[in-house]
This record gives sequence, structure tokens and C-alpha cells, in this order.
Amino acid sequence: MIDFIKLIALAIVQGATEFLPVSSSGHLVLTQSFINLEVEGVLIELLLHVGTILSIFIFYRKRIIELIVGVFKGERIALFYLLWVIVSMIPAGLLYIAVGDYIKNIYDNHIVVAILLLVTGSLMLSFRFLDKRESNKTLSPIKAFLIGCAQAFAVLPGISRSGSTIWTARLLRIKPEQAAEFSLFMSIPIIIGATLLELIEAENTTAVLETYSMVELLVAMFVTALVGCLAIKLLVKTLVNRKFWIFGIYCFVVAITSLAVALLG
Repeated sequence: MIDFIKLIALAIVQGATEFLPVSSSGHLVLTQSFINLEVEGVLIELLLHVGTILSIFIFYRKRIIELIVGVFKGERIALFYLLWVIVSMIPAGLLYIAVGDYIKNIYDNHIVVAILLLVTGSLMLSFRFLDKRESNKTLSPIKAFLIGCAQAFAVLPGISRSGSTIWTARLLRIKPEQAAEFSLFMSIPIIIGATLLELIEAENTTAVLETYSMVELLVAMFVTALVGCLAIKLLVKTLVNRKFWIFGIYCFVVAITSLAVALLG
């Protein structure tokens, strides 16, 4: 029962932090350390990632259907949007190929994770100034690539993917709603790619079934999806209402607390 409660806690953290600008990778590293949850294999990561993708499809179901229909009809707007998503994937792919193994080692250093979380917090606090600027620009291939560069740096634990990409989009004067939507849509292939890499590199993908039943794992997946939907709603609402900077305060509190625990523990 205790193991199942820990699993649900991990699912909630994944669902909330994958989309909110507080770094899901950083929170998962710290959470697994604090609640002592050891994961055997990648089955848990796989199902939690499926849950996060479900969140996007549920929240943006009408928009996604519209884009899919548009692509099949050959509509320029839909085809260009697909192109922008593809372009945004390039920087992260190149960075992973270049320094992927080195980055994996950072996940074991909680002090570095906390420091990088401070970087995320600083970016979020800067929204108090970004939100005062006029937002009248639309997406383009160059802007999609620049936002993709921000996404590439988010492979570092502690750097928020949604936070860095939305920050870059707003810096480029992209409207808040469009910045949030594109940030989430461009995360779909990245999440799928990361999951496939985990499956390929994993030596044992079923050992976790010795601790959890498939029913428990599926419950965790749907908890992630539900919490993810709520997180996306909160993300869009705070961004539109010019309150995104609040997440910066949260990042600083978590980072400073984690640093204190790591240094004094």
C-alpha cells in the first residue's frame, strides 16, 4: 500500500510539473530522492509519459482535430504549423546526440538540479517585464527554431521545458495563448522520442511488475492525465492573466529548500 501511495505521488508530480513552468525532470529527481522511490525498468516512466500526452490531447482535442483535418486537406496553415513543430525538434535532437551521456550524469547531482531550478525561477520572474511588452507577432520557421533551442536546454534537470519555451515565445512577442499552445504541441514528439529512447536503452522493462500490478500502473497513468489537464488549464490561465511570474517564486522556494537539504543533510 505504501508503494502504491508513493507511485500516485510520483504520478501527481509528473502530471503537474510536466506542463507547469517548474521543471518536471528536476521535481522527479528530487521527489524520488525524498520519498525513496526506486524504479526498476522504464514501465513507470512509459505510462506516466503516456498520461502526460493524454493530457494535451484531452485539453486541446478540438484544436488537434482541426489541425489533423487541415493537414489531410492540404490547408497551408495546418501544414505550416506541422512544419514549425518539426523544426522545433531539431535543436533538442542535435544536443542529445552531442552531449546526451554527459547530461544523464547531472541527474544524480541534486545541488546542480537545485541551481538550475533557480535559473528557471529567474526566467519566470522576468515575466513581470515581458508581459508589459506588446504581443503582436505570429509564429514563423525562424521563431519555431529559436523556441526549439530553448526546448533543447530543457534537457537539463531543473530547466523547465514549458517555462523556457514559453519565455522564448513571449520574448519574440508571440501572443500568450499561442505561446502556450505551441509549447505544449511541440512537447508531444519530444516526450514520445524520450520514451522510445528509454525503451531502447532499458535492459528490463517488466521488473516493476514485481512491485506494482498493471491496474495500479494504469491508475497512476490516468492520475497523471487528470492532473496534467488541470495543470494545463492553470498554465494557460496564469499566462493570459499576466501572472506567470508567480511560478518564479515557487521555483526559488523549492530550489533553496533543496539546496539546504542537500548541503546540510
